[in-house]
Amino acid sequence: MAGRVIWQLVAWPLAALLLVRVASRRPRPALLPVIAVAALLVSHALSLLLAPAQGSTWFTVLTAPWFITFAVLCSTYPDGRFVPTWFVWPTAAYTIVTLLDVALGGALREQNWWGPFAMSQLLMLGGQVYRYRLRATTSQRESVRWAVLGILVEVELFLSVMLVEGGTVGEGTAATRLLADLAALPIPVAFAIGLLWPRLVSVDATLRAVLGVTIAGALLAAVYATATTAAAASGVGAVATGWWGAAVVAVLAAPAAHVAARAATWVVYRGRSDP
Repeated sequence: MAGRVIWQLVAWPLAALLLVRVASRRPRPALLPVIAVAALLVSHALSLLLAPAQGSTWFTVLTAPWFITFAVLCSTYPDGRFVPTWFVWPTAAYTIVTLLDVALGGALREQNWWGPFAMSQLLMLGGQVYRYRLRATTSQRESVRWAVLGILVEVELFLSVMLVEGGTVGEGTAATRLLADLAALPIPVAFAIGLLWPRLVSVDATLRAVLGVTIAGALLAAVYATATTAAAASGVGAVATGWWGAAVVAVLAAPAAHVAARAATWVVYRGRSDP
């Protein structure tokens, strides 16, 4: 309940501020990202307020904007232009499939391929990284930093909930349900701040740290999966396989952290070791 109340208190004022800003201020933020962020805030706030049953028509309608707006934001944020330009095609594909799912009453998301389809949207984050590294102006980079930070924090929060709950999200204890509700806030809030107040605070150091942890975690997860798979294939028992994977991770933790830190610095500071 607390998480849902917090969502209402955050989402509606932010959505209103975005719409007021685009209607009354010059220079105005680009319309497409503003509409996408506002739609994401309002649709999720309504889904928590109305709490429609999973699989119902309202559930399908209120959760659909996520599958469209995330692709739109990764492609067009913050100036409303598709960067790179060919990102218009995957964005159109996500939009068409989502609208078709709504028209079919949510039938498509019951298919086995829907999960990978939805998760594949994370690849669209590459558009923001590309924009930040090669195409964005100095002022646009301030907005993009907020966007990338919000995406990384949200992904890691949801992964943490899944780890604690054993693969589910929001179906465990009251604490994990609260965290699951709040975990959906970082992306829309960060994108909104990037449009409204991109210079609110400097997030370079925080972004570099979060990105470094994310990269290191991904590297070590891949190492663990590879090591345990190889051990299992060689006929080692389940307990020994787990210990072997942990040992390999322990040995490679420091090198992975070093590589991750270098990569994060390269992304955030565009090849420099500091701002």
